[in-house]
Amino acid sequence: MSAASAIQHAIAFIKAEWKQGKSLKEIAQIFRVDAGNLARAFKDVEGVTVKEFLDRKRMEYVRTALATDLQYGYEIGEAIGFQDELAFYRWTKTAFGVSFRALCEKVRYKKQ
Repeated sequence: MSAASAIQHAIAFIKAEWKQGKSLKEIAQIFRVDAGNLARAFKDVEGVTVKEFLDRKRMEYVRTALATDLQYGYEIGEAIGFQDELAFYRWTKTAFGVSFRALCEKVRYKKQ
């Protein structure tokens, strides 16, 4: 497989399997490509970095899960690739600017 082909497969993998929680470095190793080249190619194709892409997908998933399901935070975090609930709760605070609990209240209040 050529390097360009491997990078295209890696980009497709990131887009399809974003919930797995694999790092860019891990994906680059799987497809045997340079992580820097993969990151640049992804940004060229998608217009955003891999981290921005993953954060957007995760935020979308969290909003949908909170609006439609009564799940615990750790269940949502696990579903989108976080290895432990503390990492998920920290990410939530950074991504949304509020704690997970405040986010739940905000979504539930808006829903009623």
